Amino acid sequence: MKTILRLLCAFFVMLVLSVFASREKSDPTDPEINPFSNGGNERSMIVVLSDMHLGADLSYAECKENLVALEKLLQKIKTAPNVKELVIAGDLIDECFVPAVSDTYQGKDQADFVNRIEVANKDVFDVINSII
Repeated sequence: MKTILRLLCAFFVMLVLSVFASREKSDPTDPEINPFSNGGNERSMIVVLSDMHLGADLSYAECKENLVALEKLLQKIKTAPNVKELVIAGDLIDECFVPAVSDTYQGKDQADFVNRIEVANKDVFDVINSII
């Protein structure tokens, strides 16, 4: 009886493995895959982005390595057939993270600092404005 149970277990394990092995695999680099599309036309998805931390000085900004990727993501969201709403949940700009020895406002005011953030991240803000 133990031998039959072992054979049955082995058979089911092989069956499960063959099912998973035979599944169609998608290529993550396939340009046709859109995570913001469910195949229909109804705009029902709400996409939430947070903690982008766009900085005024790209020499030390946390996001500098990812600006191009962020622009591409925002473009996908803009053209997605199922995205109803984009929510920016906080920390769009980075006013707190600056080197401790740095004069954040460079002797000017907060408005100038925000303008410098806009200039340093112009392409990202252009895409956000085009979504709006």
